[in-house]
Amino acid sequence: MDREAACIAGLRREFSLRLIRGISTYWFDLFGRWFEGEAVFGSIAQMRKLWDRLARPREESAACGDWCWGPRVEGAFLSGAALAL
Repeated sequence: MDREAACIAGLRREFSLRLIRGISTYWFDLFGRWFEGEAVFGSIAQMRKLWDRLARPREESAACGDWCWGPRVEGAFLSGAALAL
């Protein structure tokens, strides 16, 4: 499987799980170059349309990350833990 096909397969797998469980999702290309190519962006666009039509999220939107509690990995953990509680 080439890189683009593997990327699309992973995105679809994670999207499907979130759609079934009613968990919000996002796409973020942390280190760059994974979400390249028209096929990848086309798949994301298709998933977005499905989400808008079918999703019934169980929670409100929220954000967490190291930028919330400080610029270290511990900040990301503390931010996520605070959100979960």
